[in-house]
Amino acid sequence: MAEFAPPGSLAWSAALLCTALLIGCGAEETGQATTEDGAAAAIDSAEGAADAGPFTARFSFAVIADTHVVSKGKNHDRLVAAVDWINKEAGARDIQLVLVLGDIAWAQGMSIGLADLAALQVPWVPIIGDNEIAGGSEVDYEETFAPHYNKLAGQLDDFVRAPLPVTAADGSALWLQNMSFNHGGVRFVGLDTAARVKHPIMSEQGWLHDVPGGTWPWFAAQIGAAKELPDESVVLFSHIPMHTSPGGFDVEEMAQITALIGPLGHKVYAHFSGHYHGDLTQEIKAAGYTAFVTDATWDDEVRVRVVKVSGNDLGFAYEHKLIDVPWDGP
Repeated sequence: MAEFAPPGSLAWSAALLCTALLIGCGAEETGQATTEDGAAAAIDSAEGAADAGPFTARFSFAVIADTHVVSKGKNHDRLVAAVDWINKEAGARDIQLVLVLGDIAWAQGMSIGLADLAALQVPWVPIIGDNEIAGGSEVDYEETFAPHYNKLAGQLDDFVRAPLPVTAADGSALWLQNMSFNHGGVRFVGLDTAARVKHPIMSEQGWLHDVPGGTWPWFAAQIGAAKELPDESVVLFSHIPMHTSPGGFDVEEMAQITALIGPLGHKVYAHFSGHYHGDLTQEIKAAGYTAFVTDATWDDEVRVRVVKVSGNDLGFAYEHKLIDVPWDGP
């Protein structure tokens, strides 16, 4: 069981919601994943794609979430351990990419978190979480990570960030971190769904930001373009899960997302997120994709998810492993 954050902390509400959901925070997940010491992971593949011949390995990507770096301390040390493990294993496991799924750092920890991640020896793609917003670091996040996003444009195929800032309905500026890129034939779509509100509960919820230039029109355009892509070739990622609530989206927004993805669900493999400080696999049948939540690095195990991607002319197959990075600290 994952350790919960202390009452009053920015992560406390998310941990409380995780308990209410009874999702087994920090436990080994079921479905298309296994721990490093477990049996061989199941392979989730595009239906009918095997007709095009055997799948061949393309690449692997790693996922880390909820690093919570606020200073030089144990959270920083844990992130350094995860980075060191990825660098050590990247060659043997063919890890070519790392997704860093929000609640990375805020306040005085922003530059520390950036420096920790900059030690990665493969391209890494961060996305903002709710704690950066609640911690008053939305603009600081943009200023800190913008140079890295500019660097990614030279490292990843067709890397694009949505124009920003965006004007919210109340006239305020939103520094929405939406992006997309291609790697190994897979289309990765990053979605900024963090609420722009400071509230102990409401700040933990997902928002679609359905305004001109916002996350929802960006999302809709990306899904619309997926009809030309191979099956199971779209990977969505953000900090907040889409169809697991409370702590995700409200019922109306979940229905809105389902209506968008459902008709093209065979093109969308999965949505990767963090936020709950535990591991969870959930098949979202109505929307045609699988949700994968990855445990936080900052408490209990230092968790890294590694996803092996294979493909052929018609589609893709994915194999997950959950790795607990050796860690002797608190």
